[in-house]
Amino acid sequence: MKHFEEKYGIVEYDASIPCIVLTVSGFMTSEQFRFLLNKGLEHYITKKKDHDKLLWVADTRKHAVHSDEDMRWVADDWNPRALAAGLRYMAFVLPENVFGDLTLKKYAQHTEKRNDDLVMEMFGDLQAAKAWCKEVVAQI
Repeated sequence: MKHFEEKYGIVEYDASIPCIVLTVSGFMTSEQFRFLLNKGLEHYITKKKDHDKLLWVADTRKHAVHSDEDMRWVADDWNPRALAAGLRYMAFVLPENVFGDLTLKKYAQHTEKRNDDLVMEMFGDLQAAKAWCKEVVAQI
């Protein structure tokens, strides 16, 4: 079920797992990037009220490059708010282009430095990411 859709991204809910799926559709400005992530977190918080176990899938296949500042913002601002909301497990579908891949790796490095209690796994396709989420939900 779609919660938010713009030309640069979609936030939706997949009840079969359950999880929030954030899909990047292409290039975003810094403002759009942060807005999309905040919309996703807003939807996560709403849906978390109905679920003990709720995960996050980021389909970043079409993700383009973002600045180090944006990646630090995600790690230092967005992650702590997501953790406070109860998010612990995130699955990422890897970007198709090298610049998007580098951006995702920078985010992972910033997050790792923070020692957040956030488990992140990377996958080559959406089906594998969702399959992992289902396994996690069954185990936690």
